[in-house]
Amino acid sequence: MEIKQLLYFKTIVDHGSISSAAKALNMTQPPLSYQIKQLEQELNTTLFTRGSKTISLTPSGIALYQKSEIILNMTSETIKEITTLKDTPLLRIGITPTTLPVLLPYLTKLKEEYPNIHYSIYDGNTFKLTSLLFENVIDIAAIRSPANMNNLNYINIRNEHMILVSSEPFPTNSTTIKDIKKNRLIIYRRYYELINQTFIKYNLQLNPYCECDDARTAIDLVHNGFGQAIFPNSLRSLCKDLYIQDIEEDNLNTSILLVTSKNKPINDICEKLINIIKE
Repeated sequence: MEIKQLLYFKTIVDHGSISSAAKALNMTQPPLSYQIKQLEQELNTTLFTRGSKTISLTPSGIALYQKSEIILNMTSETIKEITTLKDTPLLRIGITPTTLPVLLPYLTKLKEEYPNIHYSIYDGNTFKLTSLLFENVIDIAAIRSPANMNNLNYINIRNEHMILVSSEPFPTNSTTIKDIKKNRLIIYRRYYELINQTFIKYNLQLNPYCECDDARTAIDLVHNGFGQAIFPNSLRSLCKDLYIQDIEEDNLNTSILLVTSKNKPINDICEKLINIIKE
């Protein structure tokens, strides 16, 4: 299996047809089809469902597409490190949407102290970033608890309490879990279990009005009057024109962690960033 075959395969999927992929690759359809046929023969499987006007992947095709993205990214990073950057250090770092505001001041200080460093930043959720660590696509990542910390080294950047966000003023100056139970809640799914356990502590049942996978989606829903949302405090700056109240509950906290793989030595650049955070 050759890298170019993976590139051809991924381009076909991304563009939705062999003809569109051929144009994007600046080649004709017959050699492109031949390369895919060779790839299927080598893997002894079928990647596409034939006879459809649109691209439809088989289970094997879906699995290969997911892996092809990782392999092609690693190939690109390797070429960049060896040919383009040469002796210039590269920080390959993963971040979640909610950790960037906290991590940014440390990255800014790193940039100021070591201006020749280049950056390769990967966005994703905690699960995806830990996978990228173990696959050696990235060297370090900023994630949030709760998380599976098996085979990870970490330092705690910050502990944060949760806030309640609303499109309308709060009737009182403080908020408790029992108060929250009365509201229509929008839950950022990443923190469902953490919030649910807190409800259970008070013998209450969590019954979200809406669940979503991105904090920014939840913020937009609050803006449009769908309900109130629970976020980590560091997202306060994103909640423009909304009302914010701290939640009075010690157990409802999350930690921002900088993690590396226990199976790989920490390189000099990651060590520099870790030292800046420790300082």
